[in-house]
Amino acid sequence: MNLQHFRKVQKFACKQPQPRLIRVDDLFNVNSKDLYTPRATVLHRCGEDTGCCPREGMTCVAHNTENVTLIFNVYDTQYHNRSRQEQQASNHTLCQCVEFQ
Repeated sequence: MNLQHFRKVQKFACKQPQPRLIRVDDLFNVNSKDLYTPRATVLHRCGEDTGCCPREGMTCVAHNTENVTLIFNVYDTQYHNRSRQEQQASNHTLCQCVEFQ
């Protein structure tokens, strides 16, 4: 049983970024009068909840990233205008373990 658990955790070694749902207002500086559709996006991330490091005192961080263009429909509730906006976001492409600073 313990070996099974160990192997399961090993599959999540800090190497491959994992997809995460990220709210638009957590990603960009969004004007409160604007409504974005979709309200979230999916980006790959490295972090403590995406990959396991081999030793205590280490954390999983992005080693490589790429910029991606995301397109949103935006509704301005003040002026009742609709538009399309392109936003740039960072997508993690490779993770690595580093010592805590």
